[in-house]
Amino acid sequence: MRRRNLSFNSNVWELSLQGDFNFFRFMPGEPGYNFTPYVTLGAGIFSYDPFAYLASEKVHLRQLNTEGQGSSLYPDRKQYSSMGISFPFGVGIKYSLNERFNIGFEILHRFTNTDYLDDVSKTYVDPSVFPNNPDGSPSPAMLLHDRSYEVGEPIGLPGRQRGNSKQKDQFVTAMIHLTFNLQSYRCPTAN
Repeated sequence: MRRRNLSFNSNVWELSLQGDFNFFRFMPGEPGYNFTPYVTLGAGIFSYDPFAYLASEKVHLRQLNTEGQGSSLYPDRKQYSSMGISFPFGVGIKYSLNERFNIGFEILHRFTNTDYLDDVSKTYVDPSVFPNNPDGSPSPAMLLHDRSYEVGEPIGLPGRQRGNSKQKDQFVTAMIHLTFNLQSYRCPTAN
């Protein structure tokens, strides 16, 4: 892993729908029922765009086709989408401050349908798929598809494993949240 010297960053924007299962009775505003641990499960969609830094310059990786996507040498490799589907599963705790507001802490593990969250999935490709810059210097795609040259002897031989295409990418988030109850949990009074 260290010898590959690959790195990436990505801003992930997600829209998801989740349901919670509370372990204790939770009734905001009711003394004794204002705290519960819970589990949550849902589904969502997200956008992502992996990037790396090359000589202190931010370079978006998807457009570079670092695994030969779109090349005639690798016709089975199509450019990956910037959107994905996620299935969040997590645990958390929540506490009602009053009848309307709650605070909580949650850890979510997301399973995804993409293996390119980090721009790495299959094998190294033949460097000839990356054209040089007009001045003859190596293109950003050439320099970023195999960064092992930065830490020692290059290891990116065509066909050598670069990533693990048998497993989809996953990611974890931890968050503190403030939520607002849309309705009161109190029973209506009889007339």
